[in-house]
Amino acid sequence: SKQSYFRLTVPPRVWFGFKGIEDDLNMVCNIADIIHDTHEVIRKDISQEKEEEQLKVKENDLKEQAESKQDIIDNKSDEPDYFDLMLEKIGF
Repeated sequence: SKQSYFRLTVPPRVWFGFKGIEDDLNMVCNIADIIHDTHEVIRKDISQEKEEEQLKVKENDLKEQAESKQDIIDNKSDEPDYFDLMLEKIGF
């Protein structure tokens, strides 16, 4: 808004986007030290980005689950644990 404006510095190689949420006026002022080149711009559909991000999150979750299961297997000691003792006690 006109009353609440500020400078935002976006570092190089960072994806960013803007969406106006005011009813009347939304402004973005781009102050660069080089001439704008449309060939340097890569535009992406935000809905595509959200889908890709959700897939990455699911993939990372699955990797973490697999790693934690492997950690349990790797760190399993030869000594019987509580459940082994209980199974032995009831005759398994």
